[in-house]
Amino acid sequence: MKKSILGIICAILAIAFTNSCNNATKANTNKNDTIAVDSANTNDSTAIYDSLNNEFKKGWVYKSEVDEMDGSTTKKAIIESSNAVEFDFPYNGGSTLGICIRKTKKYGNEVMISISNGQFISNEYNGTNYVTVRFDNNAPIKFSTVEPSDYSSDLLFLENSKKFIKLAKNAKTIKIEAPFFNEGSYVFTFDTNKPLVW
Repeated sequence: MKKSILGIICAILAIAFTNSCNNATKANTNKNDTIAVDSANTNDSTAIYDSLNNEFKKGWVYKSEVDEMDGSTTKKAIIESSNAVEFDFPYNGGSTLGICIRKTKKYGNEVMISISNGQFISNEYNGTNYVTVRFDNNAPIKFSTVEPSDYSSDLLFLENSKKFIKLAKNAKTIKIEAPFFNEGSYVFTFDTNKPLVW
């Protein structure tokens, strides 16, 4: 049980504070930047998980940071799915999807999705290099996906970020259907009291 809780905690922290949003770029994605949770502090870790879980599931959370080298500011908007799905071993224990919208001086606006526990499939050859997105009750739209440069399987970039951001700015509910390795496709729902401000 403790291992399962810690696995979920680490995954949520990864979505919120690590390469899924802060350091994942098309040029350089570094999975070694993940924040570790001390397994000895199970009670503290559980409290951190509960806090983050509540924060990100309430809606968009906005963060910014200044680059120490060039002084530029990186803006981020992050949200976690309100539902979780159950994959087979070794990714069992509940998996949520995260959306991170990021604006940097170098790359401009980018939209990324990350799975807390599991592996995406994004392959042009077999036709799985896209996700389907539905904003409120509008018709579903396909967004092509691009893998990060290090081929991490838990993170994808969405092409046509401009269109995604424009539609998200008016949506109170976003649904994303994505294909997963050995699991098929699953739908994740993002609920927010207020649409994206960007």
